[in-house]
Amino acid sequence: MPAELAQLVEQRIRNAWVGGSSPPFGSEREYNTFFIPAMFIYNTTFQASIDDAQNLVIYLHEKYIPEAQQSGLMKNARMSRILSHRDEQSECFSVQFEAEEMSQIHQWYSSDGKRLNDELLELFNNQVVGFPTIMEVIE
Repeated sequence: MPAELAQLVEQRIRNAWVGGSSPPFGSEREYNTFFIPAMFIYNTTFQASIDDAQNLVIYLHEKYIPEAQQSGLMKNARMSRILSHRDEQSECFSVQFEAEEMSQIHQWYSSDGKRLNDELLELFNNQVVGFPTIMEVIE
């Protein structure tokens, strides 16, 4: 089975398998024994000017994160300072939430996420930029 698993990993890197289509080898059941997502992570990386960074952290901690978790769709929030992309004029932060299913992320974004992001952009007068990333936990 290790050779088949290596082929599967190589195939998945080349052409990601989409749920509902045929898996790259064997049956869907065999495939799922290797790749059952335990959860998804919705990450937003924010970049703020040095002047706005402290206020952004306060806003994220006191308003954004509590309201994002209020529906129960997004859980286990984490906020981190990003150290690998520092400069003298800005700071970057990451806010992550966990969701059990991709549909929960889409539901949350449609109901709460877009509103919170719009509020943030208005409040910080476009001095804060954010971009989302959705990740699948595989191990």
